[in-house]
Amino acid sequence: MNTAGLRSLVVALALAAGACSNTFSQVDRSRSFGSPIHSVPVADIPVRGYVVTVETQNHLEDCSGELIAVDGRSLYVDDARGRRSVALGKIKKVSLVLFSFGDGTGHDRWGYLAWGLLGSVSTLTHGFFLILTFPAWVATAAVTTALPDDDPRRVVLEEGFTQLWPLARYPQGLPVEAPSTAPVPAER
Repeated sequence: MNTAGLRSLVVALALAAGACSNTFSQVDRSRSFGSPIHSVPVADIPVRGYVVTVETQNHLEDCSGELIAVDGRSLYVDDARGRRSVALGKIKKVSLVLFSFGDGTGHDRWGYLAWGLLGSVSTLTHGFFLILTFPAWVATAAVTTALPDDDPRRVVLEEGFTQLWPLARYPQGLPVEAPSTAPVPAER
């Protein structure tokens, strides 16, 4: 293809892309395109909130369980005794588990070391590229094995409970028909 033909192709593609980007579709937001809102019972929704531990100032309302919802006045938790509502003004701190490692204890030093050693041995099959991949495996295994032993899973929030909204089962607030789901679900 000559230069003039290539230039014509580039111009035609640019015009086509411009034409596509200037078209606006009108979306009718007055009706839902999904299933009806009330066709599924709330208890059948498989989404779960994160497991939280709530510590109150007087320690009388301390609880631990699934974070159900947070609104302007209260934090709702399902624990072994059922649905608990704790006023935000009484809360000293909230701890939650964002993720867990395989053994549930935090940093799995021996697992990282074994993975690094197996990966390093596997570089024997890389031929000439072994000079690049072997040091990468050794460096990665050394860094991950040497990570501190403190538990990076816990986040403590002492103010700003709005940060908890996306972590709740119902991030937009507690629905009217929300059933209690005790007992406490397993950690994520």
